[in-house]
Amino acid sequence: MKLYYFSEMPHHEYPDEEGAPAIPRCAWPSPTASSTVRRRPPTTSAISPSTSWPTSVGFDGLMINEHHSTPSCVNVGANMTAAVLGRTTTRAKLLILGNILPIEDNPVRMAEQIAMADLISGGRVLSGFVRGVGVETWWANANPVHNRERFEECHDLIMKCWTEPGPFRWEGGTITSVT
Repeated sequence: MKLYYFSEMPHHEYPDEEGAPAIPRCAWPSPTASSTVRRRPPTTSAISPSTSWPTSVGFDGLMINEHHSTPSCVNVGANMTAAVLGRTTTRAKLLILGNILPIEDNPVRMAEQIAMADLISGGRVLSGFVRGVGVETWWANANPVHNRERFEECHDLIMKCWTEPGPFRWEGGTITSVT
């Protein structure tokens, strides 16, 4: 079994009594936003500046996710966070769980971002994909009826990008090799 440190990176300063499903921009002033984002996830250790404290106490790595327009998670870019952690840590595996495929308009770009984070980390990125929750579908103005088929098509395209030599065409689920 592998054990990963995980934090949703919640916005603690958002007043509970508001209870809104989304954070209005005016409710999150820049100094508060900066402080919230910079303190998560914890990556430094008193033992060694190159080792994240979760790995120094026995965790196998750091798990990263993203949500959009919600006070329960302020991380809106799991791939960017993985790249930062890839540069600021040396041992921890970086588990992205995950990228929300049904709201992604350009899966090739996502494949590139994850690959770049993996290169920066020296091969420590583990990538997982999710279908997301209702607020993400609403936030992205995506039709929830197509959630499953969009997930599957994005997944297949990303896997193709990572495993097949290119270039190739992708036309709505049909892969055509370019010769």
